[in-house]
Amino acid sequence: STTISLLRDAREKFDTVADCEPAIARLMRGAEEAIQMWKKSQDSVLKGGIGNGRAGRRRGSLTTGFMPNAEVGEDDDGVALNSANILSEQDVYAAADSMEIIRDAYSYFLERSFWRSTPSALGGLERVHKLGVDAMCLLINS
Repeated sequence: STTISLLRDAREKFDTVADCEPAIARLMRGAEEAIQMWKKSQDSVLKGGIGNGRAGRRRGSLTTGFMPNAEVGEDDDGVALNSANILSEQDVYAAADSMEIIRDAYSYFLERSFWRSTPSALGGLERVHKLGVDAMCLLINS
């Protein structure tokens, strides 16, 4: 019974990368798209494309326009919004939860460094964690 429990726990931890990577990859895509949209709006301002005396500024931060259930159309400044590319608050929370799960799995494998599969498991966890940190840094710095 103890061996079966250990194997079940190990299998769950080995699946961590496959389970968590989609949420973190979605965060990265959303952060990159947000920055691209911001750059496009800034380019339009520099070229004089957006008027109304607001110089193309959005209300609030970069993610203000990235709200759940937004419709396809344009925001107040004429920048196209596409509901298929929206980064929602739920996406950010899912990625944050995934980062915590990765941290726990990493600790789990560090305690079992004598397993032959530990180095490859740690490598996969480190790769996905780095992607998550990079994505979150993009959002914070934008």
